[in-house]
Amino acid sequence: MFLNYLFPQDEQILSGVELYVTIGLAAAILVFLLISLWFVLKKMGKPGWMSLIPFYNVYILFEKCWESKYFYNYLITSIIVAVISIFFGNLTEADGLLYWAIMITELIVGIYQIILGIRLCIMVAKSFNYPSVFGFGLYFLDAIFFAILAFSKAKFTKEKENNNTINNQENINNLDENNN
Repeated sequence: MFLNYLFPQDEQILSGVELYVTIGLAAAILVFLLISLWFVLKKMGKPGWMSLIPFYNVYILFEKCWESKYFYNYLITSIIVAVISIFFGNLTEADGLLYWAIMITELIVGIYQIILGIRLCIMVAKSFNYPSVFGFGLYFLDAIFFAILAFSKAKFTKEKENNNTINNQENINNLDENNN
C-alpha cells in the first residue's frame, strides 16, 4: 500500500522530454567513458579500438594489470546473474524456498562481482602509480577517474608480473639507502 503512494501507477514516471534528456545524458557519459578508456588502453600499449568491444576491454584490463584467470571468474559470474535474471526474474515470495535460494545466490554472486571489480580498479590504479584509494574512484566514478588516467601525464608502468617485483625492489633499495 505504501509503495502505491510512492509510485502511483496511473501517472507517467518520465515525460517525453525528460526521457530524451536522460537517455542523451547517459549516452554522452558512455561516449566520454569510451574515449577515456581508448586513451588508457593506448597508454597500456594496446590499440584504442579495443575499448569499444564489450567484455574484451575488461579482459585487457585484467590481462595487463592483474591476471586473466580472474576475468573468467568475472565473466562466469556475469553469465550467472544474467541467467538468473532471465529465467527466475518473475519469482515472488509465494514461490517459497526456491525464491530465497535464488535471491541468496544472486546476492553472493553480486558481492563477489563487486569485490572483483574493485580489486581490478585498484590494480589499474597501482599500474599507473596512483594509490589504492584512486581505484575506488575508478570503480564508483569510472567516467571521471578514467578520464583522469587518460588525460593526465600518468604512465602505465607496471605489468601484472612486475607489480610485486618492482615494489619489493623499491623497498630493498630504500632499506639499503637507510642502512648506508
